[in-house]
Amino acid sequence: MRRLFAHLVKELLILVRDIPGLLILFIMPLLLIIVVTLAQQNAFKSFRDNKPDILFLNRDTGVAGKTIHAMLDSTGVFNLVTRPGKTPLDEKQLRKEVTAGKFQVGIIIPANTTQAFRELATKAVSEDIPHHPEMDHGPVLLILDPATNDSYINSIVQSLERITSAVETRLKLEELTRNQEALMKRSFIDQLNKALEVQRKVIEREVNRELANRFGKNFQPISLADHLPAGLPETGLDIPGRQLLMDTGRLPLIRTEVAVSEKITYTPTLIQNNVPAFTLFAMFFIVLPMAGSLLHERNGGPFTRLRSMPVTGCAILSGKVIVYAAICALQFILLTLTGMYLLPEVFGIPALHLPSHPLALLVTVFASALGAIGFGLLIGSFARTHGQAGMVGSLLVVILALFSGVFLPIYLMPEFVRTVSWISPVRWGIDAFLELFVRQASFAAIWKNIVLLLLFFTVSAGISSWKIFRDRS
Repeated sequence: MRRLFAHLVKELLILVRDIPGLLILFIMPLLLIIVVTLAQQNAFKSFRDNKPDILFLNRDTGVAGKTIHAMLDSTGVFNLVTRPGKTPLDEKQLRKEVTAGKFQVGIIIPANTTQAFRELATKAVSEDIPHHPEMDHGPVLLILDPATNDSYINSIVQSLERITSAVETRLKLEELTRNQEALMKRSFIDQLNKALEVQRKVIEREVNRELANRFGKNFQPISLADHLPAGLPETGLDIPGRQLLMDTGRLPLIRTEVAVSEKITYTPTLIQNNVPAFTLFAMFFIVLPMAGSLLHERNGGPFTRLRSMPVTGCAILSGKVIVYAAICALQFILLTLTGMYLLPEVFGIPALHLPSHPLALLVTVFASALGAIGFGLLIGSFARTHGQAGMVGSLLVVILALFSGVFLPIYLMPEFVRTVSWISPVRWGIDAFLELFVRQASFAAIWKNIVLLLLFFTVSAGISSWKIFRDRS
């Protein structure tokens, strides 16, 4: 135990003397979270060059569902998925797919959508008013993954707003046309009735004259009015709903719903995504001080002196693992406190909410720290100089971060990149953190990621030990 304690003190002294390394480990991720989160708050990115998959369930057989489907598909921005598996898509499966994070957005067109649109349009036309407050909330439903970028959500909502507005206008035009046709028919029949009345009086006069000539004074005159249909009401009515087409000031029938667990009482925000992502990014940058420590011991003589003492290689590596695991834990605490208190108080950004399963979070932090330590051991054991370790280590961390969803959400990347990113330990850690922070999942949803991180650490530590002790044997 004393030997292990001595190794811990040694590692801490090396870290404390490395001021630039400490700045990279703590200040850099702190600044990144602040700057990136503030930038994302105001940024609106175009998704025209990407076609993310969107689950689409159309239960309406009328014009509304068909039109929304056709117009969304014709935009070229989204790839509508109506059958993600072998079984037909239903609302329960759609919500399950989005909640699990397999799709970022699901659109549901209920069975009575066309009827609802038509009833509202009919009511508006019949009452001849330009706006109905009850029409601001309608049947088109968006199911959103809480990890979805706000800009992406805005692009979908705006597209649906335009499409539903077009559907609504079409139904209004149909109602206006139907009313105009009725007025035209009424006017035509009215004119026809007037002509028929004139002809009736002429025929009635001539018939009564002829009958009087034949039957004499005892003949009772007849009336043809009882044998003709009653005339329609007088025309001259104004056209109903003549001002409806000028109504462009209100939003069409869209409502959104975030697909989250019933335990979540808040709407996940950007900070719920950024803190886990940059925590992993910061953890993996311990490659710089860890590789430097290994190179200092291998090339400067301390390692040789330690090996001449009754000290095992396991004790040497254990001291490093414990110290750097503590550093990773401090990074996580610092960035979490930043999301919970600094950003809300200083910049007015919604506060970070901790996961509902603290034990699962603790395991994830520990496994992610071990993954970062394993990566640092690999770089430190194969690098020959400090410059080589710093350059290669930093470059690899940035590449892994880019491929793993730190700076750009995974679902916006090409299919090939999404597939390749699964080999990155940063991706395993980020996915586990997002499940806990954003979806409030339990350990059952992240255990595979935890196993992958622990396996990566075990393999990396084994390879590093073999490389270090073989070179010095």
